[in-house]
Amino acid sequence: SGGGYTLLSTAGQPDAGTVSGGGYTLYGGFWTGGGGGGTACVPLTGVGLSGPSSGNTGETLTFTASPTPTNASTPITYTWSTDELVNANGNQATYRWNDAGNKSVQVTARNCGGQDFNGSVQVNITSACVAVTGTNISGLTSGYTNIQYEFVGSYEPSGATAPLTYTWSPAPLSGQGTLTATYQWTTTGTKTINFRVQNCGGTVTATHDISISKPPTSCEAVTGVTLAGPTSGEPDTTYAFTATVQPANASTPINYTWSSDGLVGGQGTSHATYRWSQEGSYQVSVMAGNCGGTANDALSVSISSEKKYLYLPLVVRNH
Repeated sequence: SGGGYTLLSTAGQPDAGTVSGGGYTLYGGFWTGGGGGGTACVPLTGVGLSGPSSGNTGETLTFTASPTPTNASTPITYTWSTDELVNANGNQATYRWNDAGNKSVQVTARNCGGQDFNGSVQVNITSACVAVTGTNISGLTSGYTNIQYEFVGSYEPSGATAPLTYTWSPAPLSGQGTLTATYQWTTTGTKTINFRVQNCGGTVTATHDISISKPPTSCEAVTGVTLAGPTSGEPDTTYAFTATVQPANASTPINYTWSSDGLVGGQGTSHATYRWSQEGSYQVSVMAGNCGGTANDALSVSISSEKKYLYLPLVVRNH
């Protein structure tokens, strides 16, 4: 070839192309190289595939194919498996998986030798760490000496990667390492509780203050609380819940602490309203306490967009 012209065959002998098989290659025409300017084809004999053997969900991983022999004739065509393929550019491709498990990456290579060669690697994908981003303490803000009070810790997001470690300080009477801790004080004043949550993404801490005073001379303690409200509903709809303490003549004041997820109003009172924008299962909880102690109750609420229909029997008038 040269000067804008290319000679493709010899007079009387059209180029038959290249045919290969069984370890042999036949080049058409009188020339070696099958019209390749005198350069003979160096066929592929294999292909290797390298890349990471493990990774996390959502992580982009790169894999590289290596032809054998290294001087195999180009161009070489690479065909990559398509499962979670992000991008393929010649002998290099990137993949990203959104779910954990054992994954396989495969590549097929071919050049002028006309034979396909395959390479593969196995990749173990694990769930990426979902870090704890926030935490909270639910409990009374005032109380009395020598009375036991419960405090409930929570964290965000609810799907934070386990395991999670819970640490209360100062050390509680009971509940260390759990979401619920019990405290009691013998002296008056403002007491501060710390609740720390730790997982693979780091540590977050919440604090809560409670004012402790001497109890009144007589006290009818709260012994229980009952939570009433709907157990199902639809997104973006406000629902009311009511807490009723036992006994009915429990000494006042009575403090109410409601769980914060979806709470619209009513914190500190016996009536609270909630609203959730997403479908799912939620828990409404309340803690009631007075001079004699605390009690709590919870209710599960299923939020769904699915409409509920009531089917009535068909009545036909007899003419």
